[in-house]
Amino acid sequence: DYVAAKTVLHLLAVSQVFLLINGIGKLLLQMSAHEKSARRISVLYAVSLLLSMVVLTPLFGIEGTAMAMMLISFMSMLVSIVVVKKQMGLFLFAPGWRVVG
Repeated sequence: DYVAAKTVLHLLAVSQVFLLINGIGKLLLQMSAHEKSARRISVLYAVSLLLSMVVLTPLFGIEGTAMAMMLISFMSMLVSIVVVKKQMGLFLFAPGWRVVG
């Protein structure tokens, strides 16, 4: 029944938006010889997600798992944006993706 899973589906949909933006940043890093940074972001994401699921799932059930996914996806997106800005001088949301700084 989809009505019962409404909250979980909303949280997972929001996390997919964050992962989409994160993917753009990691792709830029991989294609510009910064693949080690992209790998670090991916490993950090995986470990953080597992740890947060271990903590939040017993407390909140399936909603806790979806919250963990959304929160860690958001944090991974922020890390990706900061690393792209620092290493490449690009701000992912600048008009025309111009070089900043």
